[in-house]
Amino acid sequence: MVWVIVALGGCISSWAQYFGQAQGGTLGVSAWGAEALGSNPAGILQGVGRWEVVLPAFGAEMCGLTLRQYSFYFGGVQTPSGRQRRRLGKEEWVQFVSTFEEQPVSFHGRSEVLGILWRPAPEHALGLAVGTQLWCRWQLPRGSTEVAQQNILGADTIELRGGLSALRLYSVATAAYARRIWRTVLVADTASPWHEGVLTGGIAVHLYRGHAYVEQASENWFYLVPFVPTLWDSTVSWALQGLQDWHLSRVPASWLATLTGFAPSTGWGAGLSVGMRWSWYRHDSVEAAAIGLSLEQLGVLRWKVTELHVAIEADTVTGLLGSAAVRLSSRYTPARQAIVVTEWMPVHLRIGGAVALSAFVEGVPIWLSGELSYRAKRSWSSQGFSWGSGLLWSSPRPWLPWVGLGGIWSQQTKPRVTAGLRWILPLEGFQTAVELTTTSLLGWIFRQRVSSSALGIRLWVRF
Repeated sequence: MVWVIVALGGCISSWAQYFGQAQGGTLGVSAWGAEALGSNPAGILQGVGRWEVVLPAFGAEMCGLTLRQYSFYFGGVQTPSGRQRRRLGKEEWVQFVSTFEEQPVSFHGRSEVLGILWRPAPEHALGLAVGTQLWCRWQLPRGSTEVAQQNILGADTIELRGGLSALRLYSVATAAYARRIWRTVLVADTASPWHEGVLTGGIAVHLYRGHAYVEQASENWFYLVPFVPTLWDSTVSWALQGLQDWHLSRVPASWLATLTGFAPSTGWGAGLSVGMRWSWYRHDSVEAAAIGLSLEQLGVLRWKVTELHVAIEADTVTGLLGSAAVRLSSRYTPARQAIVVTEWMPVHLRIGGAVALSAFVEGVPIWLSGELSYRAKRSWSSQGFSWGSGLLWSSPRPWLPWVGLGGIWSQQTKPRVTAGLRWILPLEGFQTAVELTTTSLLGWIFRQRVSSSALGIRLWVRF
């Protein structure tokens, strides 16, 4: 029997590309089969079919802007000559700058070009996957709103401090293996949902290739004071102080090469994911409950970057034209040097549990799950503790969709409601399933108030 699973995805707050995210993001215990290649590798032994092939899948993530704000500022306007960029008025421009100064905006994009999973026997499984990830966080420096409010730029004192600009683009090749470690009869009573216990372990090796790197030093600052010098000749005059440090690396490549991971590299690295899963089964092999534990993306990436450094100490500017402009450009051209930066990946720790109500009450096909997770702090990625819980209702009727619902509470973002639908269409010789997943349902309903939203797309073939 062949399964074709299509899941529509792109998220503008988590990897909605995976249906486990619809269940409160409980991927450590709710991700089965090829979906587990991106989370707990012990989960690849779960699922149906001997083979699973994942065709191109895409997801994205954005937090910090509501959909209404994103549409207004970046959606453009329709004109008789076609869609054009929106031109902001004074008040709109000030509001735009204020929005990006008050809180960081983050974006996470992911593509999975190909994934293959093979279960030669019920005791073990092998998996391979290739994909690309983009992480970005951006925030304007303090004082940007005051600068935007000036009628003539540079006529008043300008002070900019801090800010955030961090970006990483890299491709990942994953090879995973899972095996049944231990299996035993726990309760002799065959009617007990705790009849049998099974321990599964998994390990995944990741190879990283870096394609783009941006990092702004957190202590960056700039201070400008206009003044009228002695014998003023009406040219512009300022006193300047400041410090600017940047690390940059970028290899030009087409969008197709970037998505598929074949873009030239400017960094290399390796990582490891390990996981375990303990499951309780009834005598009829129905899973009654499970506990999952995983440590994911424990690795490093070594980048070749260019360091740009500009230090201005009580300098003065008296003129911007002719030879004055040439001298100004030479004074403030950044000093450059090639360096190597080695950094840890955003390691992710998960521990969770789940229970199938159908194993205890006949006719209640609901899978309940909960998970506590922690992602290590990085300037360019989401971080901190989070808790997720959710349910999956698997419809016994072929014309009704399966439903996933849940919630996520984290240190970095406001509580989010997750949801997903899976339609399994009975067709002769094979089954087709269509999935629609979001990890920020409220972001789509309350487009003007909730600053996160998500949607995901995915295609699997099982046979």
